[in-house]
Amino acid sequence: MHAAFALSGHPGVQLVLPGGQVRPEELSFYGQTPVETFRDLCFDTFVLGCCGIDPVQGATAYNLDDVQVKRAAVASAQRVVLVATADKLGRAALGRICSVEEIAIVVTDAPADSPAVEALRERGAEVVHPADD
Repeated sequence: MHAAFALSGHPGVQLVLPGGQVRPEELSFYGQTPVETFRDLCFDTFVLGCCGIDPVQGATAYNLDDVQVKRAAVASAQRVVLVATADKLGRAALGRICSVEEIAIVVTDAPADSPAVEALRERGAEVVHPADD
């Protein structure tokens, strides 16, 4: 929902939210409603947040309800943009969302020359930094 609020005012963006129950402390949807909604849609870009992104394990999350929703969204999207702070790179959580190969772009504040960034690039992910505008 954080990404939705950031994108909501941009012209040319058609914003669709899946509905369902909201986890207030994280501002995320969970439950069967968003999973079914994502399965019924085809969309251009999914902005993915995660608990960890590891070159071998891929994007991961601790909450298994989140994993199911995010898997469904990844499967319905033509492009996945993962947003992760530096502390999440090289870390793996309990549930696997998707592989690194399924991610088109990783946006991070990690240094461009860090080993974690290099490992993601080696797996085919384009890594960008907010300052790269």
